[in-house]
Amino acid sequence: MKLPKLGWDSVIYGVLALATWLFMIMIDGFDLFVDFAANHESWELDEAFLGLLTLGLFGFLFATQRHRQARLEIKRREIAESNISWIAKHDVLTRLPNRRFLQNFTKQKSKAILHQNPKGFFVYSIDLDGFKKVNDLLGHAGGDELLIECGRRLKDLYDDALVIRLGGDEFLMLIEPEGNADPLKQADFIHEALCQPMQISNLQRHIDASIGISVFPDDTGDLEEAIRYADIAMYVAKKNGEPFTQFRSGMLSLLKEKADLEEAFRSALKNDEIVPHYQPLIDLGTGRIQGFEALARWTHNSLGSIPPTVFIPLAEEIGLIGELSNRLFERACLDATQWPADITLSFNLSPTELTDKALSNRLLQTLSKTGLDARRLEIEITENVLIQDLATATSILADIHAAGIRIALDDFGTGYSNLAQVSNLQFDRIKIDRSLLAGFVENERQKKVVEAIITFGKGLGVPMTAEGIETVGQATQLQNIGCACGQGFYFGRAIPAEDAFKLLPLRDSELSNRLDLISEA
Repeated sequence: MKLPKLGWDSVIYGVLALATWLFMIMIDGFDLFVDFAANHESWELDEAFLGLLTLGLFGFLFATQRHRQARLEIKRREIAESNISWIAKHDVLTRLPNRRFLQNFTKQKSKAILHQNPKGFFVYSIDLDGFKKVNDLLGHAGGDELLIECGRRLKDLYDDALVIRLGGDEFLMLIEPEGNADPLKQADFIHEALCQPMQISNLQRHIDASIGISVFPDDTGDLEEAIRYADIAMYVAKKNGEPFTQFRSGMLSLLKEKADLEEAFRSALKNDEIVPHYQPLIDLGTGRIQGFEALARWTHNSLGSIPPTVFIPLAEEIGLIGELSNRLFERACLDATQWPADITLSFNLSPTELTDKALSNRLLQTLSKTGLDARRLEIEITENVLIQDLATATSILADIHAAGIRIALDDFGTGYSNLAQVSNLQFDRIKIDRSLLAGFVENERQKKVVEAIITFGKGLGVPMTAEGIETVGQATQLQNIGCACGQGFYFGRAIPAEDAFKLLPLRDSELSNRLDLISEA
């Protein structure tokens, strides 16, 4: 701890005290005082002097104690300020430096950084793949445990590496290269370390990672820009399904493409260019169309048809999924009012919407505005919604159901909810995921899995819908084992509202005729 600097007042008082002491020695001041006190005994000067001396002594002791307490308080404040400074620059969960620390580090001039680290850095931008699944399955505590373990593994790989948690499931590593070190080999080493099985909440879990690589100062003399290059490379690695990718100059165009796509999406959303198309839901027993599922479609003037697998995650990333869903839902409800009263509308909700406790009121307001009967609406949710916050999801689903809206459990067989949760919640339909139908006609084992799911639905008294039917063999087998409803390319792709309306006069045909007519359409 640094002591405060002495000011001129301290020097002056010190000089005056020394001069007074020397002067008193020269004139024998103490002897003069003793003689004077003896000659004036009635004044009791000796007792007064003793009193002053006693007060001075205890005053000195008190001042010393106060000084000690002041030093301790200053020390405590310095420790507190140090802790605050540490917290501001570190992630409390993983104890790693955070984004603010990185900002302060990169504020230095590149020459200063290279002076301290003359070999530069291999820069690794790391994004965990599969973190959301673990977080959904084990809750936030399990997700925190996974992040702590990943941070520990990265920190233990290299003694001198700077490991930073940027936020969420993103990490950054700056490694000073040694000798002829290869950045790709080190990336492989990092990837392998992260992908080793982990014990999370007494369960063994596996995750993957996407890693982007850049080299400072070879790729750029600006460290902040090198970090951005590594992030771009990570984005490319994730997009291509590769474990790691090193930055190349051509990747800058991909970043521009992403920015252009985001701008195009915002414009399309504002101008209602993203519209619902409708895929028919067929009663496998009668061959009649019993409803349509609304699916978002976007065709851009210059970019062409952009699949939902591209723009839905983009909408979630930039926080516009709620607005997109609201617009599509209102448009779909208006279209459905043109259909016969017994034709239903199925609409998908994103997991983020199932955290909004006002969801039921919002749905009812749209139904009231458009004039669609709530009993004709079927809301589809995925299994993973039940994992994120079961209590909230249960409450919201109960409100929706109480309003007369039916609920379907979508993509059954691909999520992480257990059968107890599914059986305890009230669903009006369960939809078998398309992945379970691939090859199930020829594969006896897979066929038994589908039969077991349908039997499970029958036991709950819930009709089943099979998604992704592509052949007549699949449709026939599903009908034979008791599946009530089906949809897929074999019956028809998602089509615009006007084309869906044209199909409705054909809905009373037999199944065989129905299939042929829809296929021709």
